[in-house]
Amino acid sequence: MTTSELLLLTHDDRRLHLVPLHALRSVLLSAPGDHDPDRTTVECTALPSGQVVHVKRDEIDPHLLPDDEVSAALTRFAVTGLRPASAPGPAGDTRALPMFGNLTDPTWLSLSLGGQCDSACAFCYTEWIRHEPRLTHEQAVRALEEAAAIPTLGGVVLTGGEPTLRKDLPGLVRHASAKGFGSIGLQTNGHRISDPEYLDDLVESGVTHVLLSLHGARRETHDGIAGRANSFDLALRALTALAARASDERVVTEVNFVVCAQNAEEAGDFPDLVRRVAPRASVRYSFPIVEGAAYDNVETTLPSLTTFVDRVSAAVETAAGAVPVSVANVPPCMSSAVGLPPTYTVSSRRTMLGVSPFASSATLRGEVGAKLQACGGCPFTDDCDGLQLPYLRLFPQAPQHVAAARGRCSVFGGTRSPARDRGAEDTGTRVTCELLLHLAVSAEDRQPVATVLGYDAADPFAVHATFHIGGGETVEWVFPRDLLAEGLSRPTGTGDVRVYPSRSHGRDVVCVVLASPEGEALLEAPKGALGAFLDRTDALVRPGTEHRHFDLDTELSHILAEG
Repeated sequence: MTTSELLLLTHDDRRLHLVPLHALRSVLLSAPGDHDPDRTTVECTALPSGQVVHVKRDEIDPHLLPDDEVSAALTRFAVTGLRPASAPGPAGDTRALPMFGNLTDPTWLSLSLGGQCDSACAFCYTEWIRHEPRLTHEQAVRALEEAAAIPTLGGVVLTGGEPTLRKDLPGLVRHASAKGFGSIGLQTNGHRISDPEYLDDLVESGVTHVLLSLHGARRETHDGIAGRANSFDLALRALTALAARASDERVVTEVNFVVCAQNAEEAGDFPDLVRRVAPRASVRYSFPIVEGAAYDNVETTLPSLTTFVDRVSAAVETAAGAVPVSVANVPPCMSSAVGLPPTYTVSSRRTMLGVSPFASSATLRGEVGAKLQACGGCPFTDDCDGLQLPYLRLFPQAPQHVAAARGRCSVFGGTRSPARDRGAEDTGTRVTCELLLHLAVSAEDRQPVATVLGYDAADPFAVHATFHIGGGETVEWVFPRDLLAEGLSRPTGTGDVRVYPSRSHGRDVVCVVLASPEGEALLEAPKGALGAFLDRTDALVRPGTEHRHFDLDTELSHILAEG
């Protein structure tokens, strides 16, 4: 590894820079604070050390790594993409509560009870804490009680390792139910809940949702990945037992299929298997998080994102709406390329409060990501951390993978949905903007919605919005431009559309309430992106001059023709 260059990952735009040391006049190891009122410095992580530094922006910008050199640079610097826990506690301290994530206004709690598991999956991201101390019963109870006291938080998911190995699990579920959690989820390999009596105990205690791991459509595939004989049969028995309890809506079931090199060919057939066993269950296709066993086995296990998109797209077509399908752990452009709503976004992860042994462990973790030049102009850029560094290191073709996904993604005007009426590029008479909104389904659930805003000088009073709702379907809505502009700074609107500024999960947003006879929908738009779009429309048609661009005779002829 060279000592004359420094590999830096900038925190604001997640780009990699390979900077000659002689180009740097100064490097600050602490925050510049008041020393930099003009914000001419940028916070970076030096790789592979992980040291956070502040450097001058104009000194590193000329040394942005081209996409075709990223893999080689990560290899040359031996970058792992792993990082220590954000706030490791004293070893063996069972009094401290290892808490992380959103500590202010989370909507759900992820409660990891420990890394112990009776499977040994080839991509298990908790493999490295398998033998570390798990949460004590007292810690788990205190986590539930402290989370229950947060007004914005309404749900909890119990994870591991394998949480059903704990004898106190039913009691913890009952405690969560008594504390008022409206949604109590369980993530499991299904081995224990294949026993109907044990499953009934959990359901009666308060479990409302189960995420069941099943990583193949064939016995030999799943058992090989899980590292345990008979695991496939036990998971199918669990799915059968869950299906019997779904008929009276006692528990919602989702089956998690982690796509890897060993099972990718079976992803397309998987919805048929689930439909035969549990007609009301849904399927989630997840991409491996590269840490733990997934890091150890990265060269033999990690699929390309192109493979993921191709196989999951085939599964969506096979399911044909009969089996609900979602994706997890992939950048938003990849889920949109499949024709499904993006779920693994920065804003969605910010809704989580986590309690896990990981937070107090010295074990290294992954999910450090970077963006490429190929990511430029993406409407999801403010809500995406990029691609995992081990992925960029393993796949020199990663820029082509991103470009291929964008070519299929409906929000980029790709082949996954009909072409957009109002174009994808700014012209002398038209402005478009692609951004990610969030639909507030409930206090606990915010769903991302890829959206295209369009403005045409020939229709100067209106902003046209196209909402991509998944499966290639879109919904169109028309807003008065002045209503959106006023809503940037104060509440406005009555009747069908109301707009007002707000804060959501640490970000400035503009809330748009759409009313219809069927009910109301609340959408949150990033305030900065919406304001920038409206500024561009103002440059095209200055507010107050719309009448000069409006062709009244043509509009009247259209109205009369329609009448």
